[in-house]
Formats: sequence, structure tokens, C-alpha cells
Amino acid sequence: MLATNSAEKSGISSSTEPDTSTEPDTSTEPDQDKLRQASEADHHSQVSASKKIADAKLAKDLQAVLKEFQIRV
Repeated sequence: MLATNSAEKSGISSSTEPDTSTEPDTSTEPDQDKLRQASEADHHSQVSASKKIADAKLAKDLQAVLKEFQIRV
């Protein structure tokens, strides 16, 4: 009789090999959500110029990080 551990039953690999799955990296999703929320807030209410500038800087920084990440991969 073969014994299997719970990790094998659930499909979780217990090896130390690097993950080569094809799932997309979602590490930037929280930043994109912040940006989307900030953008929507800017369109639906009167927002100060300094807030709009801060949001534009956030968008620019996010684009730069995404571009750098794409270059490295």
C-alpha cells in the first residue's frame, strides 16, 4: 500500500524546483488598483491640483516599473 502525503493529494509540489507555471505575475495588481481608484476619484469629484499631480506621478512611476520589468523578463 502506497502512502501519499496531503501535499501530493492536493497537487502541491513538495520539491524545491523553481515554479515554472504559466500563471501571470500579479504582484503589480495592487498598484494598478490604487491607480484605477485614484483615477476614478479624480473624474467624479473636485480634486485639488496637488492630488492630480501626485496621481500622475504614481501613474508615471508604475509605467516605468512595468517597462523595466518587461525588459528584464
